[in-house]
Amino acid sequence: MKCIHCYREIDEHLKFCTYCGAKQPLDRAAYEREHPELAEAVSDEENKLRPSLPDAHEELIAQDRKEYINSLLESNTSFEKEVKRLNAQLQSEKKESTKFKRLAFGATAMAVLGFILWFGSIMSSHRENGMPDSLVYKGKEFPGFTYFGNIENGVPNGFGVALYRIGDSYNRKFYAGNFVNGKRDDSNAMVLYNDGDFFYGKVNDNSWDYGVFYSNTDSSHYEGYFKNNEPYTGTWYDHKKNYSISQGQEVKK
Repeated sequence: MKCIHCYREIDEHLKFCTYCGAKQPLDRAAYEREHPELAEAVSDEENKLRPSLPDAHEELIAQDRKEYINSLLESNTSFEKEVKRLNAQLQSEKKESTKFKRLAFGATAMAVLGFILWFGSIMSSHRENGMPDSLVYKGKEFPGFTYFGNIENGVPNGFGVALYRIGDSYNRKFYAGNFVNGKRDDSNAMVLYNDGDFFYGKVNDNSWDYGVFYSNTDSSHYEGYFKNNEPYTGTWYDHKKNYSISQGQEVKK
């Protein structure tokens, strides 16, 4: 228990403090009920051992902590804004990149169609001026398609175009690209389908390897690797309408 005078710890059976000699109350419990502050009182020795800081210093520390926390919050807010800005920029660049790719694919399709027409009409006149016999310009029938292009050993070999017949099991319209010993093999080949879908990329041994497949039905496209002519490892992108223009002006909703 504590001495009621010097507040040092003494044996609870003592009637006088062994440190200061102060007389202790006979009814200790009653005294402590009347003086509850005794429980919080400390001796001079204990008080000297406690660290003491001026009130102004404590307030300064509290203020510094508050300012530090506020600076962290401001930094976090700035960081979040920067992340949002960079994400918006990334999405914009991705959208522009997608638009460019779609335009490029459309231009490629037009170029291939032009190539077919060129083969069917203009090349016939060049034939009379020494065009090699291995070049088929009027088309040669093969199982499932009509071929325009180079032929060696009786099979397509080199650059050419294969026009698939109506009712093709894969709904293909034409293939434009390189052939190796009768098989489609090219790093920049193109396959157009009757429903407007098309593939552009690398074809190896008649199978798609890596490239882009554009779906005309939902205006989405896949870019990545293929297995058995199906998307295998890559990314699908969905395209949505942004806004309409009429006579060069944006149409308000």
